[in-house]
Amino acid sequence: MRQATLGALMLFGVHNCFAEPATKPTSDMLQKVIPEMKFSKVAFADVMSFMSDITAVQFKMDWEALDAAKVARNAPITLHVQNQKLTDALDDIFKQTGAKDEITMVIGERKIEVTTHTALTNRTLQLLQKPLPDMQFDHRALSEVIDTLSRASGVAINVDWHALAAQGFDKNTPISLRSQNQTAAQALSDLLSALPAKGINQKITDNGVTISTSTEK
Repeated sequence: MRQATLGALMLFGVHNCFAEPATKPTSDMLQKVIPEMKFSKVAFADVMSFMSDITAVQFKMDWEALDAAKVARNAPITLHVQNQKLTDALDDIFKQTGAKDEITMVIGERKIEVTTHTALTNRTLQLLQKPLPDMQFDHRALSEVIDTLSRASGVAINVDWHALAAQGFDKNTPISLRSQNQTAAQALSDLLSALPAKGINQKITDNGVTISTSTEK
């Protein structure tokens, strides 16, 4: 299959472009400029496999989520990349699958997971229903409480500190809270209840949970 696919793919100086130390951050690799690369009706799955080969970044494909979003593994990709960043080239590749707005990437160390927004949101919802170990906070800084809950639950908890400052709260606001036999969702709800102000809420996204105010867009 590789030999047949190679007949429809042309690379120009791409390997040298990604000849970077193993310690190079994956996010930096996404900003590397590809001199020239051509695909002609190459299956999406094969394109992503080749991208792993030439960039030294492992693209882990979440095919269960992609299949659910009706992303065909054999979707034909035709593309001519010339002096384009890797992140932009990937964006153009995803567009040709017909589900570009649903596909997203999770960047790790020398690894990028290609999945969907829906799948990530579902993961967050599942983590929020996991039971937490018993915890008690006595006049602890708000940021410390949030960091502890995030580590214990595995959920990324993002805070719009600018929005909370408008309500009179900052990272050092003292919080007293007891979590016993609770899920992460219940503990977060109690935390928000401990902030005596209207409009503070949490929003579940594919990037975890964001704490903000109802007036923020």
